[in-house]
Amino acid sequence: MLETSGHWAWGYCRHDHYVGYVEAIALVEPFAATHMVAAASAPILPEADVHAPALAQLPMGARVSGHESHGFLATDSGFIPYTHVREIGAWEHDTVHVAERLLGSPYLLGGRSIHGIDCSGLVQLSLGLCGIPAPRDSDQQRSLGEPLTDDAA
Repeated sequence: MLETSGHWAWGYCRHDHYVGYVEAIALVEPFAATHMVAAASAPILPEADVHAPALAQLPMGARVSGHESHGFLATDSGFIPYTHVREIGAWEHDTVHVAERLLGSPYLLGGRSIHGIDCSGLVQLSLGLCGIPAPRDSDQQRSLGEPLTDDAA
């Protein structure tokens, strides 16, 4: 957080340094994430039972902290099926495979989830789950990788 004005805080995200405003009440102390949501979305359940009604859904790329317990990630907020998360550092190897999980998501400027996503959000999520940090905006993403030669196929 860089400054506050009324009920709003201006700052940047620790994950990708994206700047913007958030409601100050939404700010919490940072925590050390142990896992990241790898599925298109992941339910938070009140108990370690896949038949329990979901309390909430976490989007792909959300970072959480917890421990594995009988096929679930036990967190302070509830239980997430372990098949929906990956340990931080256990990166995927195929960015296209990651992106394909979001097929059918509607376009939404500034979106970064199955409920709506834009081009740079898709690139950032796909690379991020493969352990490749990427900026949030497409103009900044142009600096990623190496230019192709004119004769590249």
